Amino acid sequence: MSDTTYQPDKILRCISRVIAQSGCSARQFYWGLSFRVLERGFEIIPFMLCFFWLLAVHSPEPDQTLQLFKNSSALIVMLLLTFIGQLIFAYLGQYLSYLGSYRIMAGYRERLIDHIRHLPLGFVYQYRTGYLADILTDDIKKIESIFTHVVANLFSVVALPLLTLIALLCVDWRLTLALVAGFIPGLWVLIVTKNLLAKAGARQRENFRDTAGMIVEFVEGIKTLRLFNRADVWLQKLNKRFEKLSQLSLGIELWGAGPVVAYRFILELGLVFLLLACAHSFDRNVPMFQAILFLLLAHKLLSPLLEIAECLTMLRLAAQSEAKVHSLLSSELLAEPECAITPTSYDIFFNNVSFAYQEETKTVLEQISFSAPQNTITAIVGPSGSGKSTLMNLLVRFYDPQKGSISIGGHDLKAIGSEQLYQQISMVFQQVQLFDDSVMENLRTGKTDASDKEIIAACKAANCHDFIKALPEGYHTHIGESGAKLSGGERQRLSIARALLKDAPILLLDEATASVDSDSQFEIQKALSQLAKGRTVVMIAHRLNTIKHADHILVLEKGKLVEQGKHQELIAKQGLYHQLWQAQGHKS
Repeated sequence: MSDTTYQPDKILRCISRVIAQSGCSARQFYWGLSFRVLERGFEIIPFMLCFFWLLAVHSPEPDQTLQLFKNSSALIVMLLLTFIGQLIFAYLGQYLSYLGSYRIMAGYRERLIDHIRHLPLGFVYQYRTGYLADILTDDIKKIESIFTHVVANLFSVVALPLLTLIALLCVDWRLTLALVAGFIPGLWVLIVTKNLLAKAGARQRENFRDTAGMIVEFVEGIKTLRLFNRADVWLQKLNKRFEKLSQLSLGIELWGAGPVVAYRFILELGLVFLLLACAHSFDRNVPMFQAILFLLLAHKLLSPLLEIAECLTMLRLAAQSEAKVHSLLSSELLAEPECAITPTSYDIFFNNVSFAYQEETKTVLEQISFSAPQNTITAIVGPSGSGKSTLMNLLVRFYDPQKGSISIGGHDLKAIGSEQLYQQISMVFQQVQLFDDSVMENLRTGKTDASDKEIIAACKAANCHDFIKALPEGYHTHIGESGAKLSGGERQRLSIARALLKDAPILLLDEATASVDSDSQFEIQKALSQLAKGRTVVMIAHRLNTIKHADHILVLEKGKLVEQGKHQELIAKQGLYHQLWQAQGHKS
């Protein structure tokens, strides 16, 4: 990421992008900022009123303008009106700026969530588990701080010293210049060191994201790591990450706090210059109360300027988070049709399909052509890395192929559209995704309006009704995160029941029995046989004995379709399929 991201114009661009992407009007937010500026302006009015009152009282022949301030009763009325005005503007400023900020961020969050919802699933899967969570929580929180705190505070800390500066210049320009003498050198220190801070901050966030991803992986895999006695090794990796993160955090504090301290020190030298200038001004017969006015308002001018450094640092860090979110929002969505076509038949056809992942130059699939007729079983086999999963990912439109086309019922997937496509497909994969909810609600994911009777019927067909009834609360038992309270076979049968409930005409299987014991395999095979009836089935197979009776078998190798046919035909060819068959201990 370029350091120019943190220049003022880039920061303003970040803010305007957030407002535009939120789809909400920023009028309330701008009004709130305006009222907060007026509130800060009212802070210096009492000092100026008192100064002009003293000037009028002690001037032997005050001019007509000063005569207005000579009346003590008028002064008290003006002070009361000032305090009331400040109170009103403070309330309106806080209320409108926060209300406007939260409305902008609510719209921004909705836009981001909606964008992620429509991203190609292949794009989502390429990130580590904690990456999107980090964007949706930590980065969004930093962006929200721009509107709720940083920008409002920055406007205030700029407005108050600016108004104070104008007021003091009207009184005595020499004393004013002495007071602000350290601002330009102090600001130069901040500008010179900002790139170092930006680079250190970028390294810290990148390391933090990687560390968060490793922690998630460690927690999710703790059972496997402990069983293979590898938990200590992972802990050592994490400790190294923590140590590096600690060093980077200390670096942030060094490059962040050091220049800020230097800026504050140089700026506060203005008080020294002011005292020297005041001492010199007495030789010019300047009234004592004028020097007192400058000493009192020095706090109003310098104190906000001391906060500018902190505001700018927070703004830069928040701008970095916005750049990350903007990159995600700029990611290309799959083209969706204006009017989605609903297929009436379910023949699947791949026509010269070629595909390569964006981050790779190597073609993963090359000129794949085959058909899977309706109400047939098509099996995909091949060595590891041959492109089986990629082919399945293209069929469910996690990606679009760079060349060729994929159609269902004679209609291209792009014309069917993702939402309509998913309504026509049920999937049962090795990695079953269940939620920390009851069995009943997990099954309703397949059909939200399913009745209890329909759910029980699907479970009986999937051979999982008996073990569900044996659970402590039956169908209302909470099964833990990812179904942690169930065995692998039980989770798999629940996913089959969920697919039965959906009752889609196309069924995709990724070796649903590969990671279960023989008893569970038998039960799952029976459930799958029930599920496959009357459907177009495409399945990835690792155990070749499970696909002997498939209507069509595709054999992939290094992204190419090298063989296809029925089991006996492929065995007779003595090719790759025959080799795989023998490698699994089967006889020809």
